[in-house]
Amino acid sequence: MFFNLTPIFENFTRYAAISLLFSLLATLLVIDLVDYFKKRATKKGKQLRNKYFININSPLQLFFYSKLIKSSF
Repeated sequence: MFFNLTPIFENFTRYAAISLLFSLLATLLVIDLVDYFKKRATKKGKQLRNKYFININSPLQLFFYSKLIKSSF
């Protein structure tokens, strides 16, 4: 007894190709989303750092900022 398996293999290869295509697209989408959120997080972090970072260049500035911080509490 011999069965004709050609239609089964043709359907299998077509579904395998479609599945591979969708998995590739999903992988690229995830990579793009991760890259987007990483860039967004670093941009937000830079904005917060620029807002709250105090640049101290001399001991005199350190003295005045420490007095300012102590007086605020």
